[in-house]
Amino acid sequence: MWRQTSEYVVEDLCHCGRNSVVKTSWSDLNPGRRYKACTKFRLEDEVQKLEYEVQKLEDVVEKLENELKKKRSRDRWVWIVLVLSWIVVYLMM
Repeated sequence: MWRQTSEYVVEDLCHCGRNSVVKTSWSDLNPGRRYKACTKFRLEDEVQKLEYEVQKLEDVVEKLENELKKKRSRDRWVWIVLVLSWIVVYLMM
């Protein structure tokens, strides 16, 4: 459905098929810009932002896990060398 105003035609439905309203953006990039949206529009936008943040956090976790594996490997080698050095010192006595 749509309705005619003196300025422009306003569709009452969002692109997703739900009822829409005309909103005004007050973001830094688009202050005063008017757009149509429904409640689902904002929800989808928030979901995309959260999915992006989750992906960034998963990347950080993967990086930290790899660093931890390297550290454990180094620690294992340090212990092996330390034990071997004690054995050599003991045998030399």
